[in-house]
Formats: sequence, C-alpha cells, structure tokens
Amino acid sequence: ASPAMNEVTFESKEKLIEKAQKQILKGNLDKAIAEYQSASKLDPKDVSVRLRIGDLYVKTGKVPEAIKEYSDVARSNSQQGFYLKSIAVYKQVLKLDESNLDVHYRLAELYTKQRLIADAIGEYSVIVATFDKKGKSNEALELLRKMVEIDSENIGVRLKLAENLQRQNFDVDAFA
Repeated sequence: ASPAMNEVTFESKEKLIEKAQKQILKGNLDKAIAEYQSASKLDPKDVSVRLRIGDLYVKTGKVPEAIKEYSDVARSNSQQGFYLKSIAVYKQVLKLDESNLDVHYRLAELYTKQRLIADAIGEYSVIVATFDKKGKSNEALELLRKMVEIDSENIGVRLKLAENLQRQNFDVDAFA
C-alpha cells in the first residue's frame, strides 16, 4: 500500500477508537466493541485494541468472547517474543477461567522460556493434579517427567514422579 493509504487507514483507525471511547462514556459498551472491532480490522497487528475489546467483553459479561480475544492477544505477543506481556494476558484469562488447562500449559512454557522455573513447575502441577483427578495416569506421568527435566533438583517433583511410577507398577523406575 502507498504511504497515503497507510495515513488514511491510521486516521480512520484513530477516528474509530475515538468513537468507541465516546460510546464507552455514554455507557454503550456493545457499540464501543463494534467500533473497536472495526478499528482492529483496519490494523489487525494492534493488540492494544484487541485487549480493549477483551476488557469490554468482560464488562458486558461475555466471558467466552473475552477469553478468545485475550488468548489471541497472548498468542500474538508470544509469537513476537513479548513473553512477559503474553504471560500477563494469559493470567487475565485464568482469572476468567481457572480450569483452562491449555492456558496453564502455555503459561508453563512461557515461564520456562523466561527461566521462571518455580512458576513453570506451579503451572504444570495444576495440570498434573487435574490429570490425576481424571485418571489420566499416562498424561500425568509424561508431564511429571517433563517437570523433572526442567527442574531436576526439585525433590517434590521427583517424589511425585516416583509415586506415579509406583502406582503404575513401574517399581524399578520408581526406585531409581
């Protein structure tokens, strides 16, 4: 696109954002969401607009829509290497849906990339506990092995792995 086209798009986006903000002041959150969505279509890479949409979805009680918006923003931040921003957004998702295993897993991976090992182990532990409750022993075992790889000095994780191995009659592995 030509530079002139980009200016028009930017100007239009700013006008849409202004309209959205005026709608918020009037208390018309659904109209504000529509304006922000139009602005987002003009500039899909602007995650700040998508975050505002997510926030408005929360205020209007549209939790699944908010979760989708936030998750897209977090993924986008992560792909661009903004891991801490991504972590912050995923934490917002967990406030809306604490049982979202996919988000716990993504957080664990991001924490590992940031070398925040205790936080990563914490997220993986949530998933392991859920697997244990649901009787998914193999999945729990696989994840515990991954946790030991990440934090081989963590005695608690090693014991949990040993207990799980023993429960599945892998006594030699458990003893090791």
